[in-house]
Amino acid sequence: MEVASLTGSFRTLTVHPWDEENSTDSTYVFESSAVATYTYNENSDSVTLTKATGVTTFGLERYSLLEPSQPVLYLFQFEADTLDSEISIEATSSTETFLGSVENGLEAEDNPLSSVVKFSSISFGSTPSYSITKTDLSEEDHFVEMSQDGGTFNSYNKEKTFYFGTADSEMRYVGIVFDYYAEAMEYIYSMNLGNDVLMTLNIDEDVGFKFDWTVTL
Repeated sequence: MEVASLTGSFRTLTVHPWDEENSTDSTYVFESSAVATYTYNENSDSVTLTKATGVTTFGLERYSLLEPSQPVLYLFQFEADTLDSEISIEATSSTETFLGSVENGLEAEDNPLSSVVKFSSISFGSTPSYSITKTDLSEEDHFVEMSQDGGTFNSYNKEKTFYFGTADSEMRYVGIVFDYYAEAMEYIYSMNLGNDVLMTLNIDEDVGFKFDWTVTL
């Protein structure tokens, strides 16, 4: 995922896996140790990515019908004295349309994650929490809009706002919780039942998805 800072107040973005064992029906718990860190360098106006020792890939874990929920926390840190109203986190996908709108369009690798992801946000003043009550999160949103039962594809928007601050109080952290949008995922697979990719897939193989959007702060 590409990250660009326009204001200079952005400092780091850390990625925190889901702690499934300690999570409950009402609370997400994420690991406090980051598996990946994006760091903004103000002098060069660039963002660099470093990964924890042994980490090769990170993000959403494997999706399955038995375990469709695999949340992950992306935690944005801003410099001190940043006001909430100064924070805007925008995303623009490089994908023009929903993967499920093309029959048998699923590939073995590099499918657009924007077609199957949902997200919600939360903000913190001075200290972030890795235990997040689900009702404290914003309303879920997605690049794709499906009918409530998942049977109909309604629309796809390649530009989304992950977070838009409005308060005049200091805000140091914004957390974005990503998870699979199960209705979209199931629709895609129903459109690809005769796809050779699925027909030839071994039991231990996965269909690959990748981040296809750029985040601008």
